[in-house]
Amino acid sequence: MILKHLFLVKSATLATTPPPGGWHATGLPGGVWSLVQVESWLEDAARDAWEALPDVVELPFTMLDQPLPVPAQALLAAWGVVASDTLRAALRKVRAQWPGARHD
Repeated sequence: MILKHLFLVKSATLATTPPPGGWHATGLPGGVWSLVQVESWLEDAARDAWEALPDVVELPFTMLDQPLPVPAQALLAAWGVVASDTLRAALRKVRAQWPGARHD
């Protein structure tokens, strides 16, 4: 499966307000946050509303070769992600725990 959109989302928010469209998720260590991949959206307005939720953090693929944002570093550290990882490098490590996480 090829990822189209990747987000960090509080698990409680995901349970009550899932993304409007086709998606998959995995819980992160600690259970508070989830990593969510969205393959398709039902409509743009619904996508905009979901992305505007306070506990939704996008990890845009335009930053694949840039350093991973600090909040993501901490949330993914249990899976071997370190501060010097780019988003691309972090996703390679995440795939060891969640094989469906592909960016290419």
